[in-house]
Amino acid sequence: SPVFGVSYDDKPMKENMHQHARAQLMYCAAGVVELRVIEQVFLVPPSRAVWIPRNTMHMALSEQPVSFRSLYFDGEKFSSLSSTVQLLAVSSLLKELILKACEFDLNYKLGG
Repeated sequence: SPVFGVSYDDKPMKENMHQHARAQLMYCAAGVVELRVIEQVFLVPPSRAVWIPRNTMHMALSEQPVSFRSLYFDGEKFSSLSSTVQLLAVSSLLKELILKACEFDLNYKLGG
């Protein structure tokens, strides 16, 4: 799929540094996640999301349980994606789009 979503609920997060072949839009629907990207640290509350370009080293942490959502974008299908880490404001519409996209099956039909 050119875009797929992942949900992670009701647990603290403790990731090791890693990277993805896809770009990631990271959103915390409830709680606050600390995101470490290269030499930057972002606190990500429900009013914000972070754009993480593909192949960017990062890790997410939280001491308290969170509801976390990520959308992953295929860089081959979306060639004009930003190549810089960005903190984004999350409108009500964007929030609902992220939440809904994370409910799709991984192998959804593109014309569906």
